[in-house]
Amino acid sequence: MKNQKIKAQSSEELKQSIKTIKAIVGMLIGTSVLLLGTVLYLFFVKKDSSMLPLLFVLIGSMAIVAINLRQAKRMKAELDFRQKK
Repeated sequence: MKNQKIKAQSSEELKQSIKTIKAIVGMLIGTSVLLLGTVLYLFFVKKDSSMLPLLFVLIGSMAIVAINLRQAKRMKAELDFRQKK
C-alpha cells in the first residue's frame, strides 16, 4: 500500500518529502539528546530518579526516527530508480 503511494508521487514531491523527513528527524534527535542529557544530569548529579520514566519517551522517539529514516530510504530508492530509467 505505501509502496503504491510512493510510486504515485511526482519526483519533486518525493524530494520535498525526503527533505521534510530529514528535518523532522534532525529535530527529534536533537530534542532526544537534550532530554537524555537532562535525565542523566538529574539522576547522577541531583540524585533525582523521578525523571527516569522519560527514558521510555526516548526509546519511543528512536523507534519513530528509525521508521522515518526507513521511509526516506524507500523514497530515495524510488527517486534513483526513476533517474536510471
